[in-house]
Amino acid sequence: MTKQLLSAIATLGLVVSVSASAATKSEFFYQTDADKNQLTPVLVYNTANKTFESTGTDKTDTKATNLKVRYERGINEMLSAGALIPYVMKTDETDTGTTSKNEFKGMGDLTLFLKGNHAMAEGATLWFGADLNLSPGDQKVTVKTGKNEVNGYAGGHSLNPYVGYSMLMSSYLVGAKLSTELGIGDRTRKVDSSGTETKSKLTGGHTTALTLFGEMPITGGTAGAKLVYAGKNTTKDKDATGATTTTGGYTTIGLGVYGNYDFSETAALVAGLDYTKLAGDRAEDKKVDSTSDMSLSVGGRFTF
Repeated sequence: MTKQLLSAIATLGLVVSVSASAATKSEFFYQTDADKNQLTPVLVYNTANKTFESTGTDKTDTKATNLKVRYERGINEMLSAGALIPYVMKTDETDTGTTSKNEFKGMGDLTLFLKGNHAMAEGATLWFGADLNLSPGDQKVTVKTGKNEVNGYAGGHSLNPYVGYSMLMSSYLVGAKLSTELGIGDRTRKVDSSGTETKSKLTGGHTTALTLFGEMPITGGTAGAKLVYAGKNTTKDKDATGATTTTGGYTTIGLGVYGNYDFSETAALVAGLDYTKLAGDRAEDKKVDSTSDMSLSVGGRFTF
């Protein structure tokens, strides 16, 4: 499936013909118009919990408030490109009989992205693109009394290609998107405890997702809903001694609503609400027993 996605994106990226019909506008596959610039700051609040089963039961509660700033430039009617920079503020609290806390704070990984579309017929559009996530450095953990301080980096790079399709049905737009995450090398975590540094390597933990969506015009904007089925593969954490901890892969199912409201031709409100639950899991050293994740995003989209 991965090879097919990459092949499709490479082929579509070479398309230079102009279709007789223009691509349909979509909030889900939103793309900046040709020769326009857009700046979109978005504040995302997330709360989640995850329970693991191993010899006992471990539970991790997460609360995060992240600021994401995206810049996008319309290259032509078919392509746009840009970058996203996040600032991470997150707390993980794990209870294994005793409580430990990780506080994540700082600039996150840089994402460079390319978006494309190709009008196939009246009201039907093929969408494609990729996100390249670049981690400026290792994930660094500093052990302190009562908590661990962690920077905002993932510690490794990844590529997220996708393909999608949408079509008009009366005044409604419906469609689907298939995406996958490809790791580029291992992810590195460095832990500093009382001046002694240890290093571990993480592999796996990547996600493939299928999203179905539908949206409709409303006064001043668009309202939409989506259904997401995603699978996360097994994660392996290998420490400096060579010992490996394996967390089993799992699948999730989620529902979301999203939309925009245009105040003017150059300013719009964008918002979304998502909820995700565990759909299935696989037993490993650590088995994911349950997950629950909710996120709320609110931001502005400014065109110039």
